[in-house]
Amino acid sequence: MTRSNRGASLAHSSHRSHGIALAVPLLLLTAGQLSAALSGRAIASGASPFNIYTLALYCFLGARGVSWVLIVRYLSLSFAYPVMSLGYCLVPLAAALFLGEDLSWGTLAGMILVTAGVALIGTADTKGQG
Repeated sequence: MTRSNRGASLAHSSHRSHGIALAVPLLLLTAGQLSAALSGRAIASGASPFNIYTLALYCFLGARGVSWVLIVRYLSLSFAYPVMSLGYCLVPLAAALFLGEDLSWGTLAGMILVTAGVALIGTADTKGQG
């Protein structure tokens, strides 16, 4: 199937399926960043750099890379890439929820701006197809 044929078939699919597909690398990225933080904390407390969190980090980020390649195979890069900027929102939220880190008002304001920017870019390419 050529890229244009795949794009035509995607025209009939819902934006919801695009969002679900794009959530996979975002969640893997977030999990990888949480693993990196936990790995750093473990190393700082004397653990080996080759701890379970480091292994998880590479597994999550490797899986994120594979999922990203599969996504840009079907969605246009100009649609998919801006959505990945939501990682700047998800990682601080996850760090606050799971690691007890604080969210400043500046961080929250930045997250709102990033989300608004992604929404604006998303309206420019409503089909998300290449």
